[in-house]
Order: sequence, then C-alpha cells, then structure tokens
Amino acid sequence: MPDSSEGHSLQARKPLPADTMLGRYRIVRLVGAGGMGEVYEAEDTELGRNVAIKLLGSSVPPDDHIRRRFQQEARIAASLNHPNIVTVHDVGEYQGRPFFAMEFLSGESLRDRFKSGPLPIDNATDILIQLCHGLAEAHDAGLVHRDLKPSNIMIGDEGQVKILDFGLAAARVSSRDSGESGSGTIYYMAPEQLKEESVTPASDLFALGVVLYEMLTGRRPFEGEYEASVVYSIVNDDPVPPEKHRADIPEHLVSIVKRLLKKDPTARYPGVNAILTELGETQRQPAAPIAMSRVRRLTPWLAVVLLAAITAVSLIPWTGLDQNRSSRRMLAVLPFENLGSPEDEYFADGVVDAVTTHLARIGGLGVISRTSSMEYRASGKSLPQVGSELGCRWLITGTVHWDRNSTPSRVRVHASLVDVASDTHIWANSYERVLGDIFALQSEIASDIASELQLVMRDSDLQALAMRPTDNLDAYDFYLRGNQYFNRSWEESDIEIAVGLYERAIEQDPEFALAYAMLARGHESMYWEYYDHTDNRKLLARRAADRALELERNLLEGHLALGYYYYHCEIDYVRALEQFQLAALRWPNNAELHSAIAAVQRRIGPIELALVNFLKAAELDPRSHLKLFDVGLTYGLMRKYRQAEVYLDRVIALAPDWPLAHVYKAWLEIFRDGDVTAARAILARGAKRADLARSHYYWWLSRVIEPDPLTVLDNMKLGSDTAIYYLHRAEMFRLLGKHDNETRCADSARAMLEDRVRLYPDNARFHSYLSLAYTGLRQRESAFDHGRRALELLPTTRDAFDALFFALNFAQTCVVFEEYDKAIDQLQFLLSIPGFVSPSYLQFDPLWRPLHNHPRWKELIKAAQS
Repeated sequence: MPDSSEGHSLQARKPLPADTMLGRYRIVRLVGAGGMGEVYEAEDTELGRNVAIKLLGSSVPPDDHIRRRFQQEARIAASLNHPNIVTVHDVGEYQGRPFFAMEFLSGESLRDRFKSGPLPIDNATDILIQLCHGLAEAHDAGLVHRDLKPSNIMIGDEGQVKILDFGLAAARVSSRDSGESGSGTIYYMAPEQLKEESVTPASDLFALGVVLYEMLTGRRPFEGEYEASVVYSIVNDDPVPPEKHRADIPEHLVSIVKRLLKKDPTARYPGVNAILTELGETQRQPAAPIAMSRVRRLTPWLAVVLLAAITAVSLIPWTGLDQNRSSRRMLAVLPFENLGSPEDEYFADGVVDAVTTHLARIGGLGVISRTSSMEYRASGKSLPQVGSELGCRWLITGTVHWDRNSTPSRVRVHASLVDVASDTHIWANSYERVLGDIFALQSEIASDIASELQLVMRDSDLQALAMRPTDNLDAYDFYLRGNQYFNRSWEESDIEIAVGLYERAIEQDPEFALAYAMLARGHESMYWEYYDHTDNRKLLARRAADRALELERNLLEGHLALGYYYYHCEIDYVRALEQFQLAALRWPNNAELHSAIAAVQRRIGPIELALVNFLKAAELDPRSHLKLFDVGLTYGLMRKYRQAEVYLDRVIALAPDWPLAHVYKAWLEIFRDGDVTAARAILARGAKRADLARSHYYWWLSRVIEPDPLTVLDNMKLGSDTAIYYLHRAEMFRLLGKHDNETRCADSARAMLEDRVRLYPDNARFHSYLSLAYTGLRQRESAFDHGRRALELLPTTRDAFDALFFALNFAQTCVVFEEYDKAIDQLQFLLSIPGFVSPSYLQFDPLWRPLHNHPRWKELIKAAQS
C-alpha cells in the first residue's frame, strides 16, 4: 500500500473530469499535462469567459512554504499588464494543489513552431523583440521568470508573442532544490541556476540566448545523452557557433546570441533594453537603401551624406541603458520656478529651453522634450514619481529671478541635479549675471551639468555653447515671447501673435538667425493649417528659412524650419527628409526631429524605419499624447493591431477627452477581426469622456458598425469640415435608397468643393472629395476625372499615407458606377501595402456590399486572410 505522499501523487496525475468546479471555474477539457501538472480549458462562470487553468502537479511537494511562495509570485505575475505576457486573472487552490487562471490563448507554442525546423530570420527577430519587451516589463516589476523556454512561449494567430508561467517559476526552482529539474527545463537553465547560486534577470537572459539559438539553428546549444552531461556542458562548454549550423544568420544576431550565452552573468547584457537598443540599430541599417531609392534627384555626394545620416545618425544609438527604466541615461529639465514678477514666466521658460537645447545636442544622453517636462510645472508630484513617469535617471530643477530693478538688471539662477533612484541632490550651483550675460549663464549651466555627468562634448557642442544668438536683449525678449505663443497651441490667433513677435525681434536685430527660423515656422504653420494657404504666405516662409541659414549656415533650427517648409508648403518629402537628417547629425536628442523624420518615412518608406523614429520621439517626449498616437497609428498601418492598442490605451490615459484616440481604438477592432461588439463598447466608454460625434472618422466607423443608416445620420454632428459632413450624409442616404436626399447632400458638398478646387487646383484631397460629390450626383465623367486627378497628383508611390484614402475613395466611385473589376483592383492593391484596409473591414463596410457576389471577391478576401 502506498504511503500518503505516493497516494497524493497518483491522485494528482489523474485528469479532472469535465464539469469539475474549481471555485467559480468549470472544467471544460484537458488541454495538456506534464511534470508540473495539467492545463485545462475552463469556463469562468461569473464573468462568462473561457480561461486556461494551470493546476500544479505532484512534482511540487505539498509544502506550505512552497505554496505561499507560488501564490506570492503568481499574484505578482497577475499584477503585470503587458501585451507580451499572458494575463493571470486569479490564484486559487484545489484539494491542496495551487492553481491559477489565465487568459485562454489561441495559437501554438514556440516548441510546436520548431517542429518545421529553424525559423526565418525576420520571424525569429520579431519574436526576440517581443520577448524582450515582455521580460523588460517583468524585470521592472522585480520578477524573474527562471524558466523561460519554448513551451512557455505562445505565438498567437496574429504573431503576438506571450510569455507564460511567471507564477510557476518559483515552484520550479523549489522543486529543483529537492532534486527534480522538471522535464525539458534543464536545457535552458543558466550556469548559476545549475550551481544553485543567485538567480537574477541575467539568468533569464541566458535562457533567452538558448531560445534564440534554437530559433535560428533548429537545435539547442547544449546537448548531452544524460542530464548530468547537459549540466556539465552548460557550466563548462562553449556552444558550437550558430553560424556553423546556418550560414545566413546576420552578424548582429550571432553577436547577440554569443553575448547572451556568456557563463558569467555580468558579461551578458545589462538588461533586455540593451538588446532592444542593439536590435534597433541593426534593424534600421538594411532599410537605408530602400529610403535612398526614392532620393532620385539628389547629387551623388549628397546621397552619400544622407545614407550616412540614415544609417548612423537619424536613429542615434543610445548607450548606458539597463533593464530598469529609472536607470537609463535619460535626463529632464523641469520648469524652473519664476521668483520674479508673474509676467516674467516666459523668461524663466526661456532659460529652461536654452539649457534643454544645449544638453539635447550631446550624444550618449537622452533629454526629455520640453512639451513633456513642462507638464510638471507646479504639479505637486514628488521627484521620484516625476522621474518614473518620464523614464529618467536624472532631473534638473531650479529657480530664476530676473531682477529688473537693479542697475543694470541682473539674473539669478539656482540649478540642481537630482538622482531619481535615491531622491538626492548630487550637484547644485547658483549663478548670477547681468542680463547681458544671460547666454553665457545658460551655456555654463549646461556645461557644468555635462561635466558632472562625465559626458564627452564634441567640438560642435562646445561651439554651440559659446554662441550668442543675438547681442540685442530687446530682440531676445521678443523672441522668447514669440516662443511662448508658438508653443501654446495650434490656434490661428496664437500663431499669428507669435509671427508678429518674431517680426519685432528681427526689427530689433536684422541678423537674428534664430528669430528668422521661428518666423519661418510660424508662416509654415499658417499655410499648413489653411489659415492662410496662399502663395504669398508660402513665399514668406521660404524667405525666412533661407535667411536663417544665410546668417548661420549650420543653424539646426534653420534646417528644421527649411525641412518643414518642404514638408508643409511644397509636399517635397525627399528634400524635407534631407534637411531633417542634416539637423539630426548634430541634434540627436530632439523629439520633434525624430517625429518629423518618422512622418516623412511613413509617407515614402520604409515604414519600419518610421516606427523606430516615432518610438524614439515618444521616448524623448513621453507625456505627449500626439507622439504616442503616432506610434499606435503606425503600428495600425503595419497591421500590428495589438501593439497599436497598447499605445492607444496610453494616449487615452493622457488625453481622455481627445476623440480620435477612442475612435481609432474602436477601428482597430474592425481592422483586426471585425469585432463590432468590442468596437461599440470602446465608443460607449469614449463617449462619456469626449465628443466623438463631430469626428468624420467616427461617422465612417458608425457606417460600419451600425446596421441602420438612420442611426448613423442621427448621431452625426456638423464639425469643422462641412463638405465631408455632407458627403457622408449622401453616402448614408444612398445606402437607404433615398436618391433625392443623396443628391441634395452631394450637391451641397459639390458647391463647396468646386470653390476649393478653383483656389487650390493641385490639391489632391479636394479633387478626391469632389469626385465623391459627383459620384453622389451620378455624374460619371466628372467623378472619374477628379478621382483620377487626385491619384495623379498624389500617388501612393509619392505618399503612402494620404494617398491611401484617395485610392479608397476612387474604389468607392467605381462601385457606384458598377466598375467592379476596377474597384477590386484598387482594394487588392491597398491590401498589398501597409494601410487601413483589412479583410475584416472590407466584409463589414456596407460600401462594398455590391462586390460580394462578384467572382473575384471571395478570392480577394481568401488571399488577404492567408
């Protein structure tokens, strides 16, 4: 007769029958079993959802200490909320055996994926990146996995990677203490684990190296006939270099594998973020020739310069990163307290801007953008909290007092450097100068901080510190006031006031290059926002940008202004990118530059490079909902919907009253799998916080998710674009079969759009919308003429963003006039490139219903889903 422990073991290995209740969970079926226990599909009877139940097996002794440790770490795992970590819902116990309930995943394990051999390089790299993101989240939370291996890595149907079993990691370690390694686990253990030394995040990195080696070669780096020989090999032997097994592995991946598999934990990477940084460099290098293929009009020498900029500068590598966000070499200059008159706030901000700009020029240091740091003016938050939210290692705080009453007037500044982790001031200094020495004072502060942080400054950095932007203090005063209005909003009145102040600065000092650069930015903004979209305004922008660079050939702000001129006024993306990247050569930490470069790359390619730059901009400006939205939008264009959703959630947390974030998040549900219920729920939550009904993106989405067009019509509110409002109402009346109403709305749009086309004959957007108006009027020839004209003016080869919508509008015109093959040609093309067209969307949008019986329709959808 077996003793009690053997009896427990036999009972534990017998699968639970269907309908067994584990608390509120009803067992549906056994999914799998192993040495650590069983995994079941179960129903959460309270919440009405399917979950996976992992029931700990008998290989874990029924010890109270082990049970408490398992439950503690499982609860920590349950606190993690990351798209690359499986969500743990609950922790419980059944007949003395701990279990936890987690999200039920569809897909396959990485172990299953290995059955067909080594993975393609791109696929392995993508999985590695997602694993790094998941591990970074866990390590930041103080949790080490301890048992990372292919069977604990799930690959979802859309390629989403999920790390499993953080909660079981502690139990496995404990079971090894009693002599059991767990089936298959031994191959992925780090030497220090096998020697029963301290387990740290570096141990997970070793396991990651084993997994990467296996993904690339189809075999493990350490093998043996018996467990003892495997253990000996891991502790003592160097693996066969992966390139010996497979010749096409890129050098950067070979280097990463070899470093991850170092025996000494301190010789591995300092953290997974360092791996991501290295991957960011290598991923963007192959893309450079693609970007350059579009630069056809550049001279050979400039092509060489830009190629160097793309590969070496536009995405400046970051150094000194480790696994904790608070330990990154990131710095923020917080708003300095104004101790003078309240109206001198702009002057204190000017000091902060100047110090930030000086520091942002230094390589090897990440400097948070002013738009994020300025949010912490009088926030009341502790410095460690601010540092955590900004992802900074250091903060600079200070006070400014402009004593206007002294003769001459004097400026006193006190600055402090704070280490976020310890919440201690590691450096502080006070400065006092006459107002005429304000530039030297600002440069001295930046120089002292760089020296304290032991940063190496280039000659160009030192030259920039020594420069005086103007010798006329009245001109500088007008310049600072102009910046105050320009940075305040995109409203027409603020931009116009800023332009006027910059002009007054130039009146005081006609050779004030910085003022000319910002004057150009003001004129460009007036033109781009259609406040004054005239040739004269465009000419004023160009003259100001040219004058800025004429006065100071290497002025970074001048290159930025000229780049925006080409972008906003000429729609010349190649020349815009040239100017932005020339500035990036010596301004590596400017969030606006990274964002501008990314915006161009999103239009002309490669989109993968655009994503990296948008991510860098968001890192440098982490409190900007617009920069985070750009990341989510770009992920959506790449049809990586789950990653897009993560960033949309961050946008909504920062700007809950911004309608577009809620609307686009709901759109993701349609693009991904046509989940109308989920999209409606997102909109319902968003409607409580933002006015959604004035957004035409909301109207378009309503057309897709609302079965009754009358409901869509009732929910529309007239917004700022009246023409689009009437175009959409015309579409709804067409779906209702009310042709008279469609005609009236289409004609209202036509009247407005014809005026715009007369004013702006080369504007593709107005031609595209006018084509839709003529479509509603059933004027075939005019509809096709303007639709084709829009595609000629802005083809997707020139602009892979705005042109997507014009191609979709043209497809709609083709459907209405029963040119079904032409419509399907357009949709097929749009499915083949990054964009907002997906198989799910096409099947749900009623605009495409007339195509559903066409012989090519099912073929189109099937090909897109494969």
